[in-house]
Amino acid sequence: MGLPSLTVEVAFSTDPGATPVWTNITPTVRECRIRRGRQHELDRVEAGTASIVLHDVDGRYSPSNTLGPYYPNVLPMRRIRIRGTFGAQTFDVFHGYVEAWPQEWEFSPRSASTVTIQAVDAFKVLALANVNTTRSSELSGTRVGAILDAISWPAADRAIDAGESVIQGVTLENTSALSHLSDVDLTEGGLFFISRDGKATFLDRTKFVTAALDATNHTWGDSGIEKRYGEIRLSFDDSQLWNDVKVTAPGKTDETATDTASQTRFFLRTLVLSGLWDDQNEMEDRANYSVTRYSQPALRVNTLSIHPQYDDTQWEHLLHHDLHEKVRVRRRPTDTITISQDSYIEGISHDIGPGRWIITLNLSPLDHVTDYWIWDTSLWGVSTRWYW
Repeated sequence: MGLPSLTVEVAFSTDPGATPVWTNITPTVRECRIRRGRQHELDRVEAGTASIVLHDVDGRYSPSNTLGPYYPNVLPMRRIRIRGTFGAQTFDVFHGYVEAWPQEWEFSPRSASTVTIQAVDAFKVLALANVNTTRSSELSGTRVGAILDAISWPAADRAIDAGESVIQGVTLENTSALSHLSDVDLTEGGLFFISRDGKATFLDRTKFVTAALDATNHTWGDSGIEKRYGEIRLSFDDSQLWNDVKVTAPGKTDETATDTASQTRFFLRTLVLSGLWDDQNEMEDRANYSVTRYSQPALRVNTLSIHPQYDDTQWEHLLHHDLHEKVRVRRRPTDTITISQDSYIEGISHDIGPGRWIITLNLSPLDHVTDYWIWDTSLWGVSTRWYW
């Protein structure tokens, strides 16, 4: 039993848009924490962040130390990556950019400084870049690619699905690239995020149906054949309860779907989805779908915390996971009750330090109320319900 080997590297000598030349700073790392994704499926994905605590004995991370080995390149927005190696496999865990090099000293004249690097993924780059362009109506994946082109995002650092929804034509004036991409993401009903290896990634909504679950390797539970977990947290509450859904888009008629029985039991609870739909029928479908899915409370496995050092077989399965991938969680509170949830990974956190590497997954349940019919896919073309 053991932990992966942690590697933290910074591209001191190369600008953030250039091919990075990595410098290994792992020997000075005390601990690090990484947060990526979102809490729930209706939230917007947040920028991924990393906090890395460094022990700075010789002042090498001081931007004013002219004798330091990295001077004069201890700068904000230098690229940083965090990786884990277990056995013969190395996995990317986080790619981003250093925001700050803050120094702290304890009350002692000769104490070494502690530098806690604050890093953020490429969402920050997308948020800072304004776009000025005119686009006609087009598929969501085409729009994502066009926005990335407009800010000169490298083609090698993206993984973009074609998309299912047609996005309205727009004229963007000094509009944040990230803001518009988030609107496209919401309209599609897919997922836009920065992957663990730094790629701008766009998954269209069919991925939520067709992506497979490897239950043999990705089931965590409390029986002998399932992988061990540290803690799970379940909820049965009203945080994802919506019985009045309004879907809006510029120049379109609002579409509203309601569940009056749910409103009688739980009061009126309104969810507004504002996007860039070009098709009125799709807006109606989205409203109906959302009410069908969220008008009743459901038992949810919200988080799964795992301490894989107690089971080495888990590392290769956990470290390659990224947002949207599927896992299964089971809990047997009694001999006659089994709680089982097939889940999407909505968020991933790593807490890494001496003798520990804890991974926590934020989860949302697979859609349990709707079957889908996807054209030209024999495996899934077996239902009579249209996939919005």
